[in-house]
Amino acid sequence: MPPSLAELYEAENLPLMLQQLVWKGKGVMQSMNISKEQAHIIEHQTKAQAGCRQWFLQRAGKITASNYKAAVETNPSNPSVSLVKTEAMLPTVLSQRLQGKIKANISH
Repeated sequence: MPPSLAELYEAENLPLMLQQLVWKGKGVMQSMNISKEQAHIIEHQTKAQAGCRQWFLQRAGKITASNYKAAVETNPSNPSVSLVKTEAMLPTVLSQRLQGKIKANISH
């Protein structure tokens, strides 16, 4: 099974600026391939939705119907901190670091 976006976390990315993170993220997304068989496995494992951990892992970092409006209305050069935190689904410590990085990028 391909890794979820949450599983691709790398601590060495924390000091990167927003544009560097975007560039790196594009590379990751271009390299990800999911076969039909893998898609069926993910579908089967996530049928219970909020009742299973895999559902949360597979949703992390993805725009879904419930957050689409917020995602398309946020300014990419000044992203909503709450949207980024929600999408990343990071542990609290990492969320605080990410929030600090976003604020630092916004103030520059």
